[in-house]
Amino acid sequence: MESNWSRRQGELLLAVAEILEAEGPGAATHATLRAGVTVEDLARSIARTVTRGRRERTSLASESLAELTSRIRALAMERLAARTRVRVPELGATLADAWELALALGRPLAVTSTVSGAVALARSLAAPMPIRAVVRGRRLIASDAGWEIGSGPPITGSAAAIVLFLYGHRGVPGG
Repeated sequence: MESNWSRRQGELLLAVAEILEAEGPGAATHATLRAGVTVEDLARSIARTVTRGRRERTSLASESLAELTSRIRALAMERLAARTRVRVPELGATLADAWELALALGRPLAVTSTVSGAVALARSLAAPMPIRAVVRGRRLIASDAGWEIGSGPPITGSAAAIVLFLYGHRGVPGG
């Protein structure tokens, strides 16, 4: 298992920037899985998650989708250069928003089983109590990623569905 997920987060951020650039400014108001959350909201959340300085995070509130996309691309380059240490919880928050954004726009988002499995494992242990209560004594099986977590009766779904559930972005997979 990796101790610094900077490169993996950089790859993910780069993929998000490419999706947003391909979609253009019209994607800003596109609805997502959660009521009242737009693609622009998710882009802002991704940028906020990976932006380090408090002042810089505050300035995100007024940025357009094009500006957020540029910022996400710049942050991707910084992460790919491995100048910043990234832990699994930060990677996970980025991944959940990125997967929701990609699904909302009907775009594929390639994520390795190592990344999705590490994120799911960490989040299953640290999720809010209502989510932990659902997964306690259950086995999470990613039907498309070749990993499973826990023991007991199965909850089966795609890696994306499991991660999105663990982060509260959608309901229980297969439920």
